[in-house]
Amino acid sequence: MRYSLDRIMSKYFKLFLLFIICKSVYGQNLQFTELDSLQLKTLSSLEKITDDMYIMDYKADYFFSEYKTRGIGGLSMMDFIEKYLDSIPKSNLWSCSAFMASQKKDIIVGRNFDWENIPGLILFTAPENGYKSISLVPVDLLLNNNAKTIFDNKKLLWAPYFPVDGMNNKGLVVIELAVEGEKVYNENKITMASLHLIRLLLDYASNLDEALILLNNFNNEASYRSHFFITDSSGSSAIVEYLDNKIVFTRNRKSWQAVTNTMVNNKSEKQLRKICNRYFTMSQYLSSNNGSISTMEAFNLLRNISIEGAYSSQFNIYSSTQWSVLYNLDKRSIDVVSRRNYDNVYHYELNK
Repeated sequence: MRYSLDRIMSKYFKLFLLFIICKSVYGQNLQFTELDSLQLKTLSSLEKITDDMYIMDYKADYFFSEYKTRGIGGLSMMDFIEKYLDSIPKSNLWSCSAFMASQKKDIIVGRNFDWENIPGLILFTAPENGYKSISLVPVDLLLNNNAKTIFDNKKLLWAPYFPVDGMNNKGLVVIELAVEGEKVYNENKITMASLHLIRLLLDYASNLDEALILLNNFNNEASYRSHFFITDSSGSSAIVEYLDNKIVFTRNRKSWQAVTNTMVNNKSEKQLRKICNRYFTMSQYLSSNNGSISTMEAFNLLRNISIEGAYSSQFNIYSSTQWSVLYNLDKRSIDVVSRRNYDNVYHYELNK
């Protein structure tokens, strides 16, 4: 298969993020020539659930309280992006989806993560000065499938910096989805990578309003190619996007809200339904039920909008649903399905 420039650059981007962490966060300690007892306990907790999904309980300090004061620092990531990624051909073939709905007394959030075949990690974190959380992390560059010792998987100690969605013990859910947006940058703000902003919110925001305030204090390095879907346990949600050199929020006006890979700011429900079939399916079902949905119905909806295999010219890959996850914000629980195997649901709870 011929690798497109963007797919190659996406790999370099992840490697660059690892370099950022090395230089800005851990310093010499990131070499991990020795592991302390909590790092060893963290790696020892790694468990294989399926061939494509793992779980790990993070016991060590990942130093995010220090990282958030610097972000990516003075590294020239913006120039790197401009040089290599500005001429990407346009495409609407990304296929992640998410929705928020009510479940009698509970608020639930469903999410399909669609990408090429990569392993996923269910990650528990409990920072000393932040909130506990559970998140889903692609670990294609972190996991060593041929590891013979715990030390061989030391890169998994970087996993807290790479969540694509997650929930904290305050009932806040944060999800990133790809989108064709705009680059927004303020020289007076600290710049973070988009996945690091997810970690920021999971660790330090207890509700939607706090999350929006936090996001507004930072630049999103990937503002031009991502938007966020954020929900809290009160049933409030918002889609966060970057337009006209500013951050904009589209809050829910109903008992439900849905999002795919289309910019939603200033678009009507009719327009969104016309642009994306997956959005149409979610919107039609949730509106007809006034946002009330059972766990079984939620998974059926995720199944109906899941992707078995679709070619993306954007990344020159065949995309499919890597995992479906259902977050219960009141019970602080998640149900996870790997690779569209909806007969096998893995249930986990996060202590409040």
